Amino acid sequence: MIKQAETDVAKKEQLATSQEEQLEALQEKVSQLNSHMQNLSRDLQFTVDDRSGDTVVTVRDSDTDEIIRQFPSEEVLDARHAVDKIKGLLIEAKV
Repeated sequence: MIKQAETDVAKKEQLATSQEEQLEALQEKVSQLNSHMQNLSRDLQFTVDDRSGDTVVTVRDSDTDEIIRQFPSEEVLDARHAVDKIKGLLIEAKV
């Protein structure tokens, strides 16, 4: 019984150490990515789409403020809005 408890404690300590190492590695990678983004003169912007409530990530050139990439794209957001609108019309028609 005592040996089992000691083994369980050792496993928990080992798991905690492993999680701490993973967290440190992740933080290091995030730091590297942030540094790389700064070198590229790029800014990330997180917003919420008013129509759908989706999170939108925009990559902009920090010098010109030009949008380089957006996830999801405006086209995808427009398509989602159109589908939601059609669903609403179909539901109204059935009622």
